[in-house]
Amino acid sequence: MTTWTHPVGFDWIITQTAAQHEERRIELGIKPGWYNIGLDFGITGAQGRPCMASRAGTVKKAWLDPYTQKDPNTGYGNVVYIDHGDGYVSIYAHLQDYTVKVGDKVAAGQVIGHIGSTGNSSGAHLHFEVRLNDKPIDPYPLLYQGEPTVAKPAIPPLTENLRATVTINSLSVRSGPGKANKFIRYVTLNSVYQVFEIKDLGQEIWVRISQLPEWFALYYQGDSYARFSNVTPTSDLVARLDAAVLAAKNANAPTVTIDTGDLQDLLQMYREKK
Repeated sequence: MTTWTHPVGFDWIITQTAAQHEERRIELGIKPGWYNIGLDFGITGAQGRPCMASRAGTVKKAWLDPYTQKDPNTGYGNVVYIDHGDGYVSIYAHLQDYTVKVGDKVAAGQVIGHIGSTGNSSGAHLHFEVRLNDKPIDPYPLLYQGEPTVAKPAIPPLTENLRATVTINSLSVRSGPGKANKFIRYVTLNSVYQVFEIKDLGQEIWVRISQLPEWFALYYQGDSYARFSNVTPTSDLVARLDAAVLAAKNANAPTVTIDTGDLQDLLQMYREKK
């Protein structure tokens, strides 16, 4: 089996899967070919980081997408196409710039450009596509050969302090547990919601995130879209903060550590009260 290398690095987060691209295309009513499946990769400080060829091949295109030329907020932006000579073509979109030209022979892992946010993009990331005989396919099995799927998380006790934090760029909210239910809206990366109900459907875990019938998939067939967490009860947190303030004023008071999680809990409490 031909080996594909990662175009940015395994430490980057997949912010949108091929399945989510297709789901969004259908929900937006876009015809096939105008919103192709692929993987979106993101990481803190992505702008300007190198983008590498995932396999050896010949540069087929290296240009500013013609759609972007007409409207800067549409299309692939700065994009590179690499023909691998066996029916496969890889595409690297929304680049800040590209460092190759048409006809160049490139090696796997060679820098071909830098990550940006050109074209139809809301922030610096890489949109990576693979086409086989001109048909878009899911690149995930090629990049993660032999990689296990994400383990199904344990379901914690349902309490008023249980939260679900979104871990992908965009996640669909539906009217019930299961993708067959009506689409309502999207929630975004790092959004935190109180969990009101949990449905374990075997290879899927769905959570209700409001008093209304609003659900999203926390785990879906080997992919993790959100994670469970618990906020510190208000009374306990306030007591810890009071103790920390006292320690800061009095050198003889016992030291109290306030970590990032405490601050996140405070922010969440503020949001919920609003």
